[in-house]
Formats: sequence, structure tokens, C-alpha cells
Amino acid sequence: MFQQTFKNTIDQLELLTFSSLVIVILITVLITSLFIKMLTAQDKSQIAVKKAIGISLKNIKLEYITKALFVLNLAIVLGTITANTLGEKIISAALTIVGAAEISFKINILQAYIMIPLLLIVIVSLTVLWSLKSTKDLSIADINLE
Repeated sequence: MFQQTFKNTIDQLELLTFSSLVIVILITVLITSLFIKMLTAQDKSQIAVKKAIGISLKNIKLEYITKALFVLNLAIVLGTITANTLGEKIISAALTIVGAAEISFKINILQAYIMIPLLLIVIVSLTVLWSLKSTKDLSIADINLE
């Protein structure tokens, strides 16, 4: 009976959840690529010097992936804590306006704490690697030292 009554609403919520995930992935790719581009532009001379003294491009990429994943892991932890402590209260307060007196979250633990963070880690790592393609051609001869 419950499924028949709320099937349309449940379908719309599933579509909203999927759409939100796609938007989060796109925003993550955009912010990560801009962050890495900014860092590499700022560190261009340091990267060229590192390459000149023999540090492999693989190690340079690993350095930037580590920086990005540190920020991501910090964001995941803070976001999880905030969502668990304030999430229901904020959503309930916002939806009280439209007549939903009380909202309680049903958290899919596997999805919320394992699948989505792993997906974000993979997306950020791939975005960093993609954003660092321009460092491959960087050499110390290209740097105009002041």
C-alpha cells in the first residue's frame, strides 16, 4: 500500500538523488581542476627545477594528488560530521514551510560512508592527473627567472 501511494514521490526523490550526485561530481571536477591549475601555475618554476634535478614526473604528480586528497579527506570528514549533526534539523526547518512537520533521514551506510567517498577519491585523483598534463612539457629553459 505504501509503495503504491508514494511510488511517484519515491521515483522523483531517486531521480533527484541521482541528479544531485551528477552535479556534485561535475562541481568536484571543476573545483579540483581549477585548484590544481592554480597550484601548478604558482609552482611552475619549482616543478621545472624538480624535473631538472631528476625528480620524476610520477613523483611530482603524486605530490599534487596527495595535496588534493588531503583537502578532500578533510572535507569528507567535516561534511559527514555536519550532515549527521545538523542535516535533519536544517532540512526539517526548511520543509516545515511546505507542510512537512518532521523529516528523518534514512542513511544508506554503505553508500554514504564508503561508495560516495571512494567515488570522490577516484574522481579527484583522475582530475588531478588530467590537470597535470601540461607539466609534462615544462622544462627549466621555459622558466623566466627574475
